[in-house]
Amino acid sequence: MATDKTEAPRGADQRRRRHWFKLDNAAILFPTFASGTISTLFRLSMTLDEPIRLSTLEEALELFRFPRSVGNYEDKEILVGIGRFGPFVRHGSLFYSIPRGEDPGMYTEEAAITLILAKRKEASEKLIREFAERPDIKVLNGRYGPYIAFGKTNVKIPKGTDPAGLSLQDCERLAAEAAALPPKKKPGKKS
Repeated sequence: MATDKTEAPRGADQRRRRHWFKLDNAAILFPTFASGTISTLFRLSMTLDEPIRLSTLEEALELFRFPRSVGNYEDKEILVGIGRFGPFVRHGSLFYSIPRGEDPGMYTEEAAITLILAKRKEASEKLIREFAERPDIKVLNGRYGPYIAFGKTNVKIPKGTDPAGLSLQDCERLAAEAAALPPKKKPGKKS
């Protein structure tokens, strides 16, 4: 519950419910419904570009417009919203992050489709090579360069080696060499 933990007489508790409560460092909210045991709080996520001057109900309701539908693509609805990790586009069950600096309130169907196609292209370029005889070994393009996914273990590819030209034997050899190395020591806690 968002109320403070100080002990107060019952009459003070009734008066306190009529005031604003600090929920955390990000928001101050007023319980729209409060009883002796139930206090319901609502949270709104938005980007503030100008001071808030709410004069009409329509303006207030416009702030709750997320998630909103911007159209359909491949017989699935496209939603634009603001979530816990920032603005996003949802297409079916997949989520695509909207790049920083772009206003999700102005996102159109064309912009959402462009983002979906760009993320799909990026995902398709991740796989460099796979082997039919060993499906657990793949050569992938990662955030920090190409690497070999050997089961649940990732193995670095040495610099100067062409990742597309690696054979299955090369991948197995690199994985065996990486397993033979002593494990890296994790840095200890600083006191």
